[in-house]
Amino acid sequence: MSDAERDRRVALNETFFREVNDQVESIVDEHRPAERELSVVCECGDDSCADRITIARDAYQRVRAEDRLFVVVPGHAARETERVVDAGDGYDVVEKATTRGATIAERP
Repeated sequence: MSDAERDRRVALNETFFREVNDQVESIVDEHRPAERELSVVCECGDDSCADRITIARDAYQRVRAEDRLFVVVPGHAARETERVVDAGDGYDVVEKATTRGATIAERP
């Protein structure tokens, strides 16, 4: 697999998991609006990863405010295409550092 194809697949996987987590947040908003924490799926590029992250809702919303940011389990960043820009208790926030990955990650 070429580097370009790998970058594309990683970004697509991360974007998919972000969408899953956005649905989780939406359900929590509807059914438990006072809930302060979310349990979300790691948004790393590994399509076999199912690790869970507990994150404060306000921290998750800060990550979601930027299309190039994803929340991952520590050590799950794709070092070739991402950089860790923040960390919390049990998670890292990564930013897409390549143009290819960033373009896929950006929402229309």
